[in-house]
Amino acid sequence: MPQTPQNWVQLGRAYDAAHQPDQAVAAYDMALRLQPGADAVLLMRADVLVRSGHADQALPDLEQLDARHPDTADVLLVLGLAQRAGGDPDAGATLRRFLELDPGSAAAPGVRHLLDGG
Repeated sequence: MPQTPQNWVQLGRAYDAAHQPDQAVAAYDMALRLQPGADAVLLMRADVLVRSGHADQALPDLEQLDARHPDTADVLLVLGLAQRAGGDPDAGATLRRFLELDPGSAAAPGVRHLLDGG
């Protein structure tokens, strides 16, 4: 059983790569218990939740991350996708902020497609 936050994060990434989102979230939860306030882990956890159809569970953490890191492209990307999944009218503005900060991101073409009505 992993003993350090870093080990739990590695396990979470492995579960995520194996398309086991529930296990990935549980591993990230353990990392966060051992290292509260680890924003990078909180973002990874939120990303898994959004991609696995649980954006509503990720939104509170994403809103806190956005308040602490308002100009962080990765936070804006995951927040915007979570907002979009929940039908939030602010999703478009959030995703446009992401594109302004990181227009060359690998995610940018997909985000542009979403914003164009895709």
